[in-house]
Amino acid sequence: MTRLPHSPVYPSMAPLFDLFSGPVRMAVIEAAVELDLARILENHSGLKDIARTLNLKTDPAGLGFLLDAMVAMGLARKNDSRTNAVYNNLLQTNPSNYDAQIEYAALTKDAAEAAQSAAIVERGAEEADLLDAAAGILKKEIPDIVSYPLFGKDDKGLKVILIPLA
Repeated sequence: MTRLPHSPVYPSMAPLFDLFSGPVRMAVIEAAVELDLARILENHSGLKDIARTLNLKTDPAGLGFLLDAMVAMGLARKNDSRTNAVYNNLLQTNPSNYDAQIEYAALTKDAAEAAQSAAIVERGAEEADLLDAAAGILKKEIPDIVSYPLFGKDDKGLKVILIPLA
């Protein structure tokens, strides 16, 4: 799969989103550090077990929200059979969901399944970040458009060039 340069029609809103979500992200990091969740998550799994370790006397739902926020930020990873089952179902019904393919490849402990998901992304995705993630999982370089030779004056035959329109 070759990567073609993309020029978005509209400017990205990502910097604005990052600006507004910064304080929330900082609060999640602050709470995780204050509760020493990195150490706790190394030795404990499951919401009830973590809540018991923290000696919580309230409903652990708030802790669940904090842990979900940590997962969304990439600070922690869910590794339970229910998560894998959801990904398996999603990817069977929608294999072209390349974001989910990359997430599953990073989540699964099965190297063959991770490689299979990354290969699907490599064959079908066009976004540079997805292709880079797939290349990292597959431990190989994905050729860039500039790595292909240009047409020469003696070239003959049919050649196809794909140009993104939007």
